Amino acid sequence: MDLDDPAIQAFTDRLVSPLWVFDIERRAMAWANPAAIKLWGADSLASLRARDFGATMTEAVRQQLEDYLRRLEAGETIVDSWSFFPHGNPVTVHCACQPFHLEDGRLAMLVEGTRLDVLDSPTQRALQALRHSSMLVSVYDESLSVISRNPAAAARLGDHPTLGDEFADQAGFQALHEAIGENGEAVIEARLNTADGSAWFREEARRMPDPETGAWLVVIGAMDISDRLASEEKLKTERERLRTLLTSLEGGVLMEDEHEAIVLTNPALCSLFHLCDSPGEMEGCGTERTKAAIAALCTDPRGFLERTREAIANRVPVHGELHELTDGRRIERDFMPIFLEGSYQGHLWQYRDVTQRKAYEQRLRDLANTDPVTELPNRRHIFDRLEEELARTDRIGNATTALLIDIDYFKEINDSHGHDAGDEALVHFAEALRQTLRTTDIAGRIGGDEFLVLLPDTDVEAAGKVAERIQETVGGLHLAGSEAPRGLSLSIGLAPLGGERDDSQKLLLRADAALYEAKSRGRGMVIHCADPGMRDS
Repeated sequence: MDLDDPAIQAFTDRLVSPLWVFDIERRAMAWANPAAIKLWGADSLASLRARDFGATMTEAVRQQLEDYLRRLEAGETIVDSWSFFPHGNPVTVHCACQPFHLEDGRLAMLVEGTRLDVLDSPTQRALQALRHSSMLVSVYDESLSVISRNPAAAARLGDHPTLGDEFADQAGFQALHEAIGENGEAVIEARLNTADGSAWFREEARRMPDPETGAWLVVIGAMDISDRLASEEKLKTERERLRTLLTSLEGGVLMEDEHEAIVLTNPALCSLFHLCDSPGEMEGCGTERTKAAIAALCTDPRGFLERTREAIANRVPVHGELHELTDGRRIERDFMPIFLEGSYQGHLWQYRDVTQRKAYEQRLRDLANTDPVTELPNRRHIFDRLEEELARTDRIGNATTALLIDIDYFKEINDSHGHDAGDEALVHFAEALRQTLRTTDIAGRIGGDEFLVLLPDTDVEAAGKVAERIQETVGGLHLAGSEAPRGLSLSIGLAPLGGERDDSQKLLLRADAALYEAKSRGRGMVIHCADPGMRDS
């Protein structure tokens, strides 16, 4: 048909019905009769041709026109209804669309429109919104055959003639059908056949009467939930992987959300604190009971709860927090706050039974600080304690006295009876010190047969009496190798701690001078110093 033919143009100009040719490929108006020009709210054919339809066209309309073009290429006549808004006023037009070839040979769409001014403005706008909605909306008759679809449903679901044909799983269709029959509505998630395969959808169906005929219709809105289900499955897999990891951990793990509800835990936590048989029993519950149960096992329950509240309030990591249990176990706890993109999402507690490790560490410390023969503090440890006592004396002002002790004739014991006998003498001497000294006193071996004893809160007079008791105790040991009349003989130098600018080196020099004086006077004596001179005790 040659639209420029004068006879045809005169005929189309007299038509009441709008008639236009739309170039789908270029999104432009190729021709329109006066009724169509008026319908589109244009002043002339030239201004209508110049209008940029693509600028205001939604993606749904573009897809619908692409579908039209494929159907027109197949020679199909398309009947559909469209809503337009010239000058902002809604107009609904029933359109009959046929293939039309332009002068350059390209395919366009010849549209004959019939106005349907039977709907009010809100209804027309609602229908137009439905056409552009991404939700798939389909209408079925009482036998569940398709009556109509919005463009999104037509493009996605294809040409399935009935509702049952859309379902990849007929069990899902049966469930939906039965629910509609019993309740008049239904919501279901099912896999549907699509134009390009299949996908999971959430369908909301409602049974309602046709407002014109009264016949029952079924209206279904469908949303693609494939991405959501894939995310949920991925999250489930990650959660199971995390649960498996937590189960394999030896330490107890407790994960809480931002409201302090339990998200995850593991069997080790239940076993560690005798909480329950299965971690699943705790998940989703508040943590108050769990915290109270753990606190009840601690030697300091109030301290445990206070440190728990502080960690949650501060939201900073805490590592290696140690708690003593009433059954003798030692539990180490870590706290790790969880932030996602700066937002606080909860926290993780990890508990470890470190009883054996701490005992081993203490054993190593003991070995490092203890003389292996006498099991008294060794030289390094006793000197560390000396520095502590000097600081304490300087701070508090209480009297503290040091005894520097040497076993007389010890070399003769080793030479006459061997080093085993010498070691035995050292062991007996150390035991005599333990029996004579208070628990607050500190004794250590500083080398060979020389020992240092620190007597806190003890003046020189009282210290002299302690030194004499030590001599009396070891004098009755009757150890072989001693030339003394009875057992071991001791020479002891006594020196008070403290004084202006006093330090450990000056103290030891004074005590050593007193010890030397005791030896030079014939041994087996106690000599104390009082700077600048010395006198017998």
